[in-house]
Amino acid sequence: MGLASTTKHIKTITFLLAATLLLAVPPAPAALATPPVVHDIADCAALNTLGANGSTSADTINLTADLDCTGVSFTPMYPFGYSGIFEGNGHSISHLTINAPGSNNIGLFSGVSGGTIQNLVLASGSITGGTTTGALVGGADHLTVSNVTSAVSVTSAASITGGLIGLLNGSAGSLIEDVTVTGAVTNTGGSGSDNVGGLIGYLQATDHQVTLRRVAHITGTITSGQNGVGGLVGYVGATGTSAAAGVTIQDSYTAGTLSTASSVAVGGLIGVTNITGNGNNAALDLTRVYASAAASGTQIVGGLVGYGYETGAGATLVITDSFAVGSVAAASYTGGLVGQNAATITTTNSFYDGPGTGQTVCSGGASLAGTCTRIDTGVTPNYFKTTHANPPLDNWDFATVWSTVPGGYPTLIPFDDGDNVAQADETAGPNSGDANNDGINDAAQATVASLPDPVSGHYAVLETSCGSLFNTEVGAESTTTGQTDVAYTYPGGLIRFVATGCTPGATATVTQYFYGLDATAQYTLRKSTGSGTYATVSGATFSAVTIGGQSALKVVYQVTDGSSLDDDGAADGNITDPAGPAVLVVGVPNTGLGGQPAGER
Repeated sequence: MGLASTTKHIKTITFLLAATLLLAVPPAPAALATPPVVHDIADCAALNTLGANGSTSADTINLTADLDCTGVSFTPMYPFGYSGIFEGNGHSISHLTINAPGSNNIGLFSGVSGGTIQNLVLASGSITGGTTTGALVGGADHLTVSNVTSAVSVTSAASITGGLIGLLNGSAGSLIEDVTVTGAVTNTGGSGSDNVGGLIGYLQATDHQVTLRRVAHITGTITSGQNGVGGLVGYVGATGTSAAAGVTIQDSYTAGTLSTASSVAVGGLIGVTNITGNGNNAALDLTRVYASAAASGTQIVGGLVGYGYETGAGATLVITDSFAVGSVAAASYTGGLVGQNAATITTTNSFYDGPGTGQTVCSGGASLAGTCTRIDTGVTPNYFKTTHANPPLDNWDFATVWSTVPGGYPTLIPFDDGDNVAQADETAGPNSGDANNDGINDAAQATVASLPDPVSGHYAVLETSCGSLFNTEVGAESTTTGQTDVAYTYPGGLIRFVATGCTPGATATVTQYFYGLDATAQYTLRKSTGSGTYATVSGATFSAVTIGGQSALKVVYQVTDGSSLDDDGAADGNITDPAGPAVLVVGVPNTGLGGQPAGER
């Protein structure tokens, strides 16, 4: 594809966008307008009754429990456009199923205009739709999304398909932050099935700013149709018609696989960019981003951007402190950072993995302005891995935003990994926030929680071998369980937690660390049985460890889902177990509330 034909293709897509917007968020009928109300939702069927007409578009929706949508034939909510606040409160929606291959604007929400969606987990499910399909929102104009994760798979045979959002038209400004998508995105269409992204299919900012920060598409495969495929966004446009416009993507990354052998304009991060000045400033700013997804196509494939295009005075495209490492393959127009450059793209302190991408040039078209460096990872194999000492990673925030991974590329520290512990508390923990000393910041791991211990005055840490931690807390017996164990003292208190997502009936290894405890004392691991009594956990091991120059007591034991050590007593994949190291009170017999040795009774 030459420059002329590519430009014609972009104009065609722009026309398609105008038509799609009419489908995405039509105004609600004025006659149906009523004052907004608050809905507290505890089951999936109740959720699916909302937004059938425009009368509740500005309502507040609060999830009060995890929702299981098994058996619910879900209909996309708010076809007239949602403008209220959806508060997930950290709850999940599982088994969400929508099967509407011939319909447009398909997702949990059909359309959003001025709405906010936050603190939600789309845990599982599949969504099939037509034009403008996404797991969370089909089509949106002026949208805020914060602290949302999705493992829902998305399928469409038409254009504009995103892992989270099909179409985002930022005509009034939008913000997408702290979002992770792991679900597969599949576009099965042929000609015309354009604009497919791991997060957003089509993103257009007109006279306003759209910001994506701390977002990622990881593990999932993106299988595409024809043109404009990106690991994060299929198509990005910014147009300054009457005021400045811009799209900013920062502190974000993509991994997984881009399976796009028959596609044109494929990028590890963005497929196609179209920045139009029209006499006002228009910009695309990529800062502290990277792509490790393998990208392939028939032509125009880049490690970060497939096709970079800009026109008009005031249009700029900037890549700063970024890198690409995934393989890049096509018959023509390939580059370590950009496949084909038809813009004045300025790169600052940006890099690509030469052997990893298989490329020897930054751009397959015109040269990029600024600095772009090829790294020979055959000589320095861990240049981008394990450490953040090398450029551009030495300019990134590895205290509160990013975390190194032993033997791997950096990962984002989640805004909330569900363990009920503030990110600030975990990052301020011992050993520079890696209190269990596994080489990864605790705040970046759903299976690890580290938090201040009010009993010892130091830190307590919990890790589990299965599931994700939820509602982790540490405290004295009476605070944590409401019942005192009269025969024992607990110098570090008890750690209460729920591990969700284990295989039903599985046995989990649980590890506790109590900083500042005397490891020479005679400890017994004790737990509340949930019936006002305590019991000894058999098989627990105790050891003294030194982490980051600080001493800690390490306790390791096992819990089987559904056994007597699991407080809910059901082999349901959720393990609940308040336990802690205890010392027998001298002169007090092991009777009464102390109970009998339990183990896996």
